[in-house]
Amino acid sequence: MMGTLRIFGILKIHLMNREFIITDGVREMGFSTKIMIVATALCVPIWVLSLIKIVLNLAIAPKFGFRCSLISGFGFLFVHEEGKWRCKKDKFSPIIQEMVGIDISQPIPEDIDRKERVYTWISYAVEFAAALGVAVLFSREIKALLNWKDAGAAELFLGAFAVGMLFHSLSYICMGIYTYGILMKRLAGYVDVMLKKMRQGVSFEAMNLKPVSLLPYKNPTKLEKMTYYQLYIPYLISVGDVDGLKEPIGEMTDYYAKRDYFIQETLSYYWLIFYYSRYEINPANADAFFERVSATLMNDTDANAKRVLAYYCYGVKNDIERAGKYVREGLAVVDKFSLPGAERELERKLLLELDEIISKRMLYGQGNN
Repeated sequence: MMGTLRIFGILKIHLMNREFIITDGVREMGFSTKIMIVATALCVPIWVLSLIKIVLNLAIAPKFGFRCSLISGFGFLFVHEEGKWRCKKDKFSPIIQEMVGIDISQPIPEDIDRKERVYTWISYAVEFAAALGVAVLFSREIKALLNWKDAGAAELFLGAFAVGMLFHSLSYICMGIYTYGILMKRLAGYVDVMLKKMRQGVSFEAMNLKPVSLLPYKNPTKLEKMTYYQLYIPYLISVGDVDGLKEPIGEMTDYYAKRDYFIQETLSYYWLIFYYSRYEINPANADAFFERVSATLMNDTDANAKRVLAYYCYGVKNDIERAGKYVREGLAVVDKFSLPGAERELERKLLLELDEIISKRMLYGQGNN
């Protein structure tokens, strides 16, 4: 932070006429100071592009059948509930994240997959256009950046900022090409096909999912496997194969224990907390994953979040009253659940199972200890 303040302390930038008055002996800056300026400038585009993506998600995504339901960053969590945005406190993170999904308040279009691809590429095109505009605006500063020794602080900062905008926007396009051109032909594509079947009303039992090792996909990446497990774990629970959960849960535990939490991985954390609260009671693991995702989980009004909280309170915290409260809240919203019918019915089944367990325990006078 002090380094960033120093950067602004040595700059006085007149953007209207692009005249830079350079003070504090900038021309005599040391190598480490210049590196600090460039490194800071290269990070700023990540935030700028994230803000552009949020604007697109709020303004354009609904036209394609999608809705942004959550935005987080810098210690704030914005949740879309009952048609309104609410601001809540969150753990501080310099990363701006958002959660976008199919808008189930409207009829789901039959060509939702095509609309998703079109919207994705529109987003990439807008971000790249913005980056290209910045590069043109600061083309002189980009040239100055190449002349490292004679460049001033303002020239270094703006030149690196423009280069960073181009680099990050192009990297997103490359990821899109890799996703749609390569991953969709691998395990990730198989997951996409199975999700389409679920939207069409196919039950878990009819999907006949297999362990990754028995699928015809060579060398799946860790990320592909984690994405598949978000589908495979509820399948195993639906068919009653509790023993089969050990392998995917073990891999997920090892994988996520070494990573920071990202909103896009929320569902995996939910299944981990649920497993360690229901099938293999492990307070240490359940608490560790709960701590990372607690802000999102506590503000999630969907049935799956209520189910996770209910089992966590019951199995880990031994808080029967709170567990019952979350069960009732989950059952009240299960028919509004934002995931396909197969998962909705699984949520109903799991909530009713815990409701029966709690009722029997209360009947025999075994409430909270």
